[in-house]
Amino acid sequence: MATHTEKPRPPLTVTRAWTYLGINLFATPGLGSYMGGRKAAGAGQLCFSVAGFLLITAWMFKTFYGVVSAEMNGTDSVAPAAIWWQAGTFFFALAWVWSLVTSISLVREVGSTPAGVPPPLTSSSPPPRLAAVPSVPRPSPVRLPVERLAEGFLSVPAWRRQGDAIVRNFQFPDFPAAMAFVNQVAALAEAAAHHPDIDIRWNRVTLLLTTHDAGGLTEKDFSLARQIDLVQV
Repeated sequence: MATHTEKPRPPLTVTRAWTYLGINLFATPGLGSYMGGRKAAGAGQLCFSVAGFLLITAWMFKTFYGVVSAEMNGTDSVAPAAIWWQAGTFFFALAWVWSLVTSISLVREVGSTPAGVPPPLTSSSPPPRLAAVPSVPRPSPVRLPVERLAEGFLSVPAWRRQGDAIVRNFQFPDFPAAMAFVNQVAALAEAAAHHPDIDIRWNRVTLLLTTHDAGGLTEKDFSLARQIDLVQV
C-alpha cells in the first residue's frame, strides 16, 4: 500500500517572505502565513478573515434584500442589525493585524541573506601553485625558393605577385555581399592562424597575403589563397 509523504516546504528566502507579506496584507489575511510554514497561525487568521467576510457579506445581502422587498411591497425598508457588519469588520481587522505580525516575523527570520546560500569558504593556506607547463615552440614558416614560388602561382592563377606578397581583387554586387565574403575569409584565416591584409571599398575587396615572420611568401600564403578561391557568396 502506497504511503503519502508530505512534500518538504521550500526554504524561506527574502523574496518568499515579502511575497507572503503581500498576500497577507493585500489579498487574504492568513494565506501568506500558512504558505510560509506558520500553519497554526495561518489557519487561525484564515478563520477570522473568512468569518469577517461572511458576516459582512450577510449584512450586505440582508440590506439589499430589505430594500428590494420594501420597494416591491411599498413599505419602508428595515435595516439589519449593525452588529453584523461591526462583528465582520472586527474579525477581519483582527485577522489582518495578526497576519501583519506573522509577516514581520517571517521577514525578520530571513534577514537580509537568502536562505540556502552557504557562507563563503575561508582558508588560511595559500592556493596551490600550478606546475609550469613548458611551451612548445612553433616551427617558423620557411620562405619558399624561386622554383617553389612558380608552383605556388600555378595553383592560384587569379592572384598576382606584389613584392613579397600575393594580391587578388574581388568584386561583388553590393556591400552586404562583400561583407559576407570578408566574414568567410576571416573564419578561414582564424582557422589557419594566418591573417591577410583586407581592403574594403563598398563592393570591392582586396586581399594581400604574405608571411611577415619569414620575410616573404610561404606555403601558408598559397594554402590560404587556395581556400579563399573556393569561397562562394
